[in-house]
Amino acid sequence: TGRNHTETLEYIGAEPELSRVDGVTCRGLIFLGEPDRVEIPADIEELTDEIWEALDPDNKISLYVRYVDLADGTYESRIINKYM
Repeated sequence: TGRNHTETLEYIGAEPELSRVDGVTCRGLIFLGEPDRVEIPADIEELTDEIWEALDPDNKISLYVRYVDLADGTYESRIINKYM
């Protein structure tokens, strides 16, 4: 029988703030440095486009972006797949 292994790594920082995200750079299973603070555009389409264009063109296949309203839990999602 095969063995299943799941490992969850979680960064716990300060309370979430609107228009901000903490990102952790990961190479393999090693986290490098402190999270980077980046400003998030107010428009989900603008953010999705910025992330998609920043990805390595030879390795990008799909992208999932979700905006969540922290006050009421509503959300918007966008998916890009280069084959669709």
